[in-house]
Amino acid sequence: MTIEEVRSWPAASTDFPYDVEAIVGEGGMGVVYRAVEPALGRFVAVKRLRSELLGADPEAAADARQRFLREARAAAALSHPGVATIYRVGEDASGPWIAMEWLDGDSLESLIAHRRLSARVAVLHVVALLEALDAAHQAGVVHRDIKPANLIVLKDGRLKVTDFGIARLRGGDMFKTQAGVVLASPRFASPEQMLGDEVDGRSDLFSTGVVLYLALTGEHPFPGRDYVEVVGALMKGEPLPPSAHAPALPPALDAIVLKALARERDSRYATGAEMAAALRELLPQLDAVPGPAAVAGPTSSTVTSPRASATTMLSTTQLRGLPNESAQLVARVISSWPARDLGRQPVTATLERLLEPPLHAEPFAGAVVFGRTFVLVDGGRVVDAFDPFARRTGDDALAALPAEATCTIHTLASDLQPAILALFSTLLRPPRVRQAGLDSAFVNLPALAQKLTDERFAGLLRLRRGEAFAFVFLADGAVPASVFTAGWDDCPLERPWQDWIGSVGVQASVEERNPASLLFTWRRDFRDAAVAVAPGQSPAARLSAPRADGPAVEGDPAWRLLRYLLEDLSPWLRERGRAERWKYLVEWLGDVRAALLHHDLEQPGGAGRDNFDLVTFDDKGKVLHLAHLETRVTRQDLTDFVAHVTAAKKARIRGGDVGAAVLVASSFDPAAITAYRRNELGEASGGWGIEEALTRYEGFVRIGPRRGFHLLLVTDTGNGFEPILPA
Repeated sequence: MTIEEVRSWPAASTDFPYDVEAIVGEGGMGVVYRAVEPALGRFVAVKRLRSELLGADPEAAADARQRFLREARAAAALSHPGVATIYRVGEDASGPWIAMEWLDGDSLESLIAHRRLSARVAVLHVVALLEALDAAHQAGVVHRDIKPANLIVLKDGRLKVTDFGIARLRGGDMFKTQAGVVLASPRFASPEQMLGDEVDGRSDLFSTGVVLYLALTGEHPFPGRDYVEVVGALMKGEPLPPSAHAPALPPALDAIVLKALARERDSRYATGAEMAAALRELLPQLDAVPGPAAVAGPTSSTVTSPRASATTMLSTTQLRGLPNESAQLVARVISSWPARDLGRQPVTATLERLLEPPLHAEPFAGAVVFGRTFVLVDGGRVVDAFDPFARRTGDDALAALPAEATCTIHTLASDLQPAILALFSTLLRPPRVRQAGLDSAFVNLPALAQKLTDERFAGLLRLRRGEAFAFVFLADGAVPASVFTAGWDDCPLERPWQDWIGSVGVQASVEERNPASLLFTWRRDFRDAAVAVAPGQSPAARLSAPRADGPAVEGDPAWRLLRYLLEDLSPWLRERGRAERWKYLVEWLGDVRAALLHHDLEQPGGAGRDNFDLVTFDDKGKVLHLAHLETRVTRQDLTDFVAHVTAAKKARIRGGDVGAAVLVASSFDPAAITAYRRNELGEASGGWGIEEALTRYEGFVRIGPRRGFHLLLVTDTGNGFEPILPA
């Protein structure tokens, strides 16, 4: 299937109710696309049979179509939370297609390619896999191709089994295979599969044992440079126990893995449930197993810089062999710190516990990993957050966290100081360059480093050598850490970098500290902060409860929004002749006498509380405006916000409160903008056309013939705000 074919697909229709957006993966049989189902506003994965398999040979095309559709039948026969859900199967002029659950996550293959999993996390994933396989086997379905690429770890830490493309249903037709062709991945196939014998669920358990071995050790149990060597090891060799590669693993875990890898199927576990039970019993022992070292290459060493001031010196950890991509580099460094796996935990409650200052100990400093999202914490504050695989950072990464997820806590390495966390945040964000294009052939980089030390610089020195990078972090002039990607193997990294950098030849830049400014943190620091607004004066007026120990309130986006609404929005609308169409937004801005930031607005009668980032009041306490801040707004987010505001207005209906609501985000999905401009958000969307024609109100969400509120969408550009008007 070509890009041109994708572009030529019709828009969503009764026969194909999906709008295709992009190719997200390709396999031997199919191409997978991300698509949207407009009717339900959800992403789906659409898998199509490769067009070249529907070629001139009718028999081969029929066989390919049959095997492709068998995947849908096999998965649809299952109803289990660990199996990707099949929504619909169809066929058109381009061939058969399957629409299935969109899985927002990464394959286990990609996760273990970056770092070996801790024993507890690996076992928890495999237990989830075994539970799904047990349900499949009881339904008469044998997967036949269990491997890390077919296991998706969602952003909340749950595991899903995909790709039943060569599964066999009990009572179904037998496979037609050419001589010498094995429909499985040799490195994960069971001996009976490689011999072409009939298989049952125990074959999937063998493959699961290979997956667990690889996740625990980073090595295959049956190694080989090519197909022949792998098959030879599988048929004749005996795998080493996992502890031969990872000595901290307990003998009981060795026994479970080796039983799953038994050459004779009768010697393996009889069912997935039996193997899962054995692994669950072992979980308490795994809490004591230290996390894996995440840094490839030579063993990390600790060095000190003779040029750093003794009064500002922090221990400097030099790490090497790291990936070039910044987020993955930071993730690898953090993963090398002391770890404790907590299993599945409620995200908000866990984070709150870490942020709460302890009575008799130092505040927590380090990172907590929920699923695959890293949250950096220092002294009761969230420094930053990032997902190294989805390329999410800051509030975007925090907003994507589920209610519960697998949780691992990494305490800051003992030779580091918390200042490194803000420097890691700097590396995750666009650089704030002080000097660039510094060539070591002309610039004395050690002397430059000394100058930065003397001025107590905070930031980083980025060194580039071809495709290889190094980062020398500086905090208050000291060097808490220096890290190196792959490509520095010929350099004496065991020595201070200043001693040898002049003889290597690098390009360098100096980048200032640029930590994140998180809405999550503003909401904690300025919760319920009150602002009094005098008539005709700037709202820079009298913040009644400033936080002396926190950042200046001027950086809070809710505070910036308040200033924008009171000072700039009304003139902007009047210049365009539209102020009268936003009557209850514009006129009521002149009545604002007070505001609360990040406030839980109590509903009259104590029925509940509504949280908004900004609430404005008149001099009698009437609620005038409500506003909320997001990073990215989807159609569902917009619908939820309207429902939230509607509930707040209905709770105050007698007072005529809430004339306008403002939703602010860095970006809005096209579907959200379309719904806004089509006025599809009120309880009676389109039902008051005559009334609307008379009032000429814009952005008005009606909740009855005489009730409603203006809804304004605003983009936060980082440098200011830009309204989005309905037309």
